[in-house]
Amino acid sequence: MVDGKNTTGLAKNTATGSSWLHWAQRVWQWKATLLVFVTSLTLGYAGLFEIFSENFAKPIEFRLRSALGKDPTLDPRIAIFGFDDVTVSKLGRQSLNFGEWQEILAHLSRQKPQIVVIDQVFQIIEPNTEVQELVDLKDDLPPLVAAVFSSVRNISGRSTIAHRPKQSTEQMLLPWLPSPHPFVYGPDPKIRPIFSDFGAINYSQNGMLPVAAQPNTETVFPTLGLTLADTVRAGPNGLEVNGSVVPVSKKGEIQANQAPIATYFPRIRTIASLLEDARNNRPVPGVDSNSRVFILPMMYTGNADFKSTPLGELPGGLLHVAVGNSVLTNQWISFWGQNLWVPAIAALVAALLAHWLTPFRSAALILLKISAIVALGLWAFVSESMVTPWAESCATSLFVGLTAIAEKSRLVERKTLQVRHTRAGLVPPKLFGVLLREPSRLLGHSRRVQVTVMFIDIEGFSLRMQDEDPTKVFDHLKRELGRLCEIVQRYGGIVDKTLGDGLLCYFGYNFDPEFSLAEREHAFAAMSCALDIQIDSAKRAANNSSNASGQKTLAFPLRVGINTGEVFIGNVGNHERIDLTIVGPAVNWAKRYEDVCESFRIMIGPRTKEIMTKTQGDDNIVIRMGDRSYTLYHRDIIVKHYEQRLSAWECNPFERSGNLLSDALHAVSVSESDHATGQWLTALDIQIEGQGSCSLSRFSESGATVLSSDYLPKRGTLELTLKLNGLPQGVQGSFSSLHLRATVLWGIQEGQQSRHGLRFVDVSPETRVQLKELLRIARTPDALRKTS
Repeated sequence: MVDGKNTTGLAKNTATGSSWLHWAQRVWQWKATLLVFVTSLTLGYAGLFEIFSENFAKPIEFRLRSALGKDPTLDPRIAIFGFDDVTVSKLGRQSLNFGEWQEILAHLSRQKPQIVVIDQVFQIIEPNTEVQELVDLKDDLPPLVAAVFSSVRNISGRSTIAHRPKQSTEQMLLPWLPSPHPFVYGPDPKIRPIFSDFGAINYSQNGMLPVAAQPNTETVFPTLGLTLADTVRAGPNGLEVNGSVVPVSKKGEIQANQAPIATYFPRIRTIASLLEDARNNRPVPGVDSNSRVFILPMMYTGNADFKSTPLGELPGGLLHVAVGNSVLTNQWISFWGQNLWVPAIAALVAALLAHWLTPFRSAALILLKISAIVALGLWAFVSESMVTPWAESCATSLFVGLTAIAEKSRLVERKTLQVRHTRAGLVPPKLFGVLLREPSRLLGHSRRVQVTVMFIDIEGFSLRMQDEDPTKVFDHLKRELGRLCEIVQRYGGIVDKTLGDGLLCYFGYNFDPEFSLAEREHAFAAMSCALDIQIDSAKRAANNSSNASGQKTLAFPLRVGINTGEVFIGNVGNHERIDLTIVGPAVNWAKRYEDVCESFRIMIGPRTKEIMTKTQGDDNIVIRMGDRSYTLYHRDIIVKHYEQRLSAWECNPFERSGNLLSDALHAVSVSESDHATGQWLTALDIQIEGQGSCSLSRFSESGATVLSSDYLPKRGTLELTLKLNGLPQGVQGSFSSLHLRATVLWGIQEGQQSRHGLRFVDVSPETRVQLKELLRIARTPDALRKTS
């Protein structure tokens, strides 16, 4: 006897399953539209929208505002003095001396301006009596503001500034402010006491200025123009100027509310006239007790202070004037809808219009919608000084809308053919059901699981095998990938797919939760596997540098990237094939770590490091792997589409067997080109810009191996100078200034020094001839001396 209630429930479940399947099939019909939609948003997330806005939308907005006469007016309280061509001509030099600064500032002090902002750093000061005389007058001078700049590196011999003189007692950290520049440099300590505040002069592109430099968790240096405000403090909602939060972009930047350059020129007086007023004791026109004075030392023709803006090139000092004008007039450029949701909604509306209407009607409405978005976006900027993502929304609407219209036309045509040729256009139900049910038997629905992902890449394989016989290429690749697969499977890993000359693997999930590994277990399994792979690869490279006949054989280094995280495992094939794969951010980051990894090294992500070590932070740390220990070195890596440096940890499997790594890298170098080595290298001096003289251990037409005091980042570009020493004068002179550019291929830390492999780039035909001549001289020194 069958229970009626259970039968009803079964029918409901069956109907629900069928409706979901029908819905999924209908969505899949629009796969091209979905692809374009996701691709558009992905490109926007990667920075394409920002490039599009900077180079297309902003110039239109600013130029339209200027054409309509809506540019911001310059506050009458601002007085500008520029070191222009007239001043250069009269003084015969491109800067003021401190005696002249003393005359100008002392004269301005008589008219008691509110503040004097000087767009100059005063970093390098030669000791003289004029400097001391200026410092002695500090109590009689008006409030002075000098420029500072932040840097990612410590500049040797320069003095950093840790705190602002005008520091708020309620200063708070700006957690959203990017802090890639930990070092702030400003006036020399000898002249620093005369300044009452400092403002940052770092620049971005298209008239954007970082709102502040934040070298530490206690100090915020506002951009130079903001120092005109009575109060500047970091609050919980952002940087507050005179009690109001400054509108900034998602990257923490101010858009200078600038006018065309012609607007500023009538208000700029030459410093030469200011100096004459001081020497003749004449009042300075336009300066009184309510004035804010800007002194711009870089206004003469040919200076390097011109910056790109939406209205063309503009002296950088005028951007700070524009920000100061916003402080006084409260006319800021604000930002609305900086995230991807606005372009996403615009694209979704376009797709829905194409889905619901005929192609012709949907095209007309989409064009009408784009016109309305453009009009509203331009009106918002011209009237309200508000930046909106109108250009990005129009682009996504156009691309997604056109794709959806084309796909709708295709679906309509296909449906017509199906009606006309019913039997020829249908898949047999039995075969369709089998193909549909088989993936469910294996995996069911796609699953969200925690795994450790590993990317392995055979470095340089495609480039160096492009001229080889195809049979040799595939045989070599088959052997290499087969050996890697065996090691991965030995440690319980699953090879997801081969990627040309590499592998995508993962550890921890075996299609059954009962047999899957815990998070810590699969992280250690992946790490052990990677160590075994790299050690085996290095041994084979070192032992296979040449065959029995003395001919070169190919040696390839490996790069391994490891990351632990959540992924989706499922079938991305269709009803004709099954393609099981893993996708998700954890996979993408594993690939990024492999991209920045050095030869014969392992790069792991922060999550994997935390799981294995149970620690957080950026310190180096030692881990135990069986009976051996390895150090995980913290590395700041540069990842594509990310401006800030990110954290990763590098493991060198050969830190206690450096000779093996050196031999392996040497084998790779030898397989690429014939290196000349021997006593002749003592006659060759190599100097690297920023590093000084370095020791040279190998040299060829294509590259060199050097020993330097600092560890050089991989893929960095260096400037080299080669000189010959101890050879006959006639030969030595011909190579006295051989300059080259090189890329860092690999590096090994050896105590207090580091050994690096370099590859020469951008070598001109003339320079290549000289390189060949150097090799000839090195290989035949005795014959050279005789001919000389």
